[in-house]
Amino acid sequence: MTKEEHLIRGIMGRGKAGRRDLRILIYAVEIYGRMLFDEKIPPEEILVTKSIYPDAGRKYGKNAESAGRQIERLGSLCFQEMDRNQREAYFGKGVDFLAPKDVLLYLAYYCRLGKTYEDAMLEEMLQAQKAGNDHQSADDAR
Repeated sequence: MTKEEHLIRGIMGRGKAGRRDLRILIYAVEIYGRMLFDEKIPPEEILVTKSIYPDAGRKYGKNAESAGRQIERLGSLCFQEMDRNQREAYFGKGVDFLAPKDVLLYLAYYCRLGKTYEDAMLEEMLQAQKAGNDHQSADDAR
C-alpha cells in the first residue's frame, strides 16, 4: 500500500465513504506528488485539468472530464470526512475549505514530506532567508 493509499483510506474510514472506489483519487495524488517532487514542477504550473485528469482517465478507462468530476467529488468527500484535528494535521490550522485541486496538492505534500503544505512553504522560506543571511555575512566578512 502506497503512502497515498494509506492516508486516503485512513481518512475515509470504514464507513460508507471508505467503501467507495478511491483508486482514481489515490492515483491523482500520486501523479501530483511525482510532478511536484520528482519532476520539480512548481504547484502553480500544474494544471490538473490538462495533466492529472487525462492521465487518471486513461488509467481507469474514462475521459478526462469524467475522471476530473470523480476526482473532485472524492477529494471533496475526503475533505468533508475529516474532523477538525485531521484537517489541522493534514492541511494546517484554520483551513475550513479547499478547492478539489488544492486537496490533491495538500495531500501530495503531506504524503511526501509528512507535513502540511503551509509548513513546508514556511520552512522553505526560512531556509532561503537563512541562505541569504549566510551569503550576506560572508560578503560582509570580506
